[in-house]
Amino acid sequence: MCNVIEYSSFWFNADIIRRMLEQLQDVYNELRDEKEIAIIEKYGSKAKCYTTVFILLGILNKCNLAVVQILPYIQNIVLPKNESRLNPSVYVAREYFTDQKKYFYLTTLHTLAASYVGNALMIATGAMLIAYIQHICGMFSIASYRIEQAMNILQKDILKSKNKVYKEIAYAVDIHRKAMEFADFLISNFGGPYFSMIMFGLI
Repeated sequence: MCNVIEYSSFWFNADIIRRMLEQLQDVYNELRDEKEIAIIEKYGSKAKCYTTVFILLGILNKCNLAVVQILPYIQNIVLPKNESRLNPSVYVAREYFTDQKKYFYLTTLHTLAASYVGNALMIATGAMLIAYIQHICGMFSIASYRIEQAMNILQKDILKSKNKVYKEIAYAVDIHRKAMEFADFLISNFGGPYFSMIMFGLI
């Protein structure tokens, strides 16, 4: 159910997501300072690391599901017993209107395929949101860096550099405002669906 909610939230908000990504690209294109570009790229690389970790955890999770599904049958071959073992369909709730024992491998394959697709969907949408959040954090760091630069200029020469300081502070406030707008935009469009996912996850 969580997969359906997350996919639906992205499907219905496809134009919004496209606009969000275009706005982030515009912010990136406006950056001129090499240190600011390095800051935003650092947060982008963090997002890539999180994505890699999520992919690996997702693969590990689904491999465990496959092993749990097939383990009783492997045990029957390797260590046969006279008594019956626990049926693996207990682990995953599914209902097929066929003979479960006769079509076990097909139903297991179907369950695992659906599970892998749902997992890939969760990872893709979650990774996109995490990347977006990381870029917002990068924008806040750039605002902090710009204010630091303005204060450094102010300490060097108070009289001659007032206009430059004002300009740097204005740039810092501008990127901070954009980051706040992006964060509010993200929460207003995805807060409801993710709250629903949490509620379904708890039930």
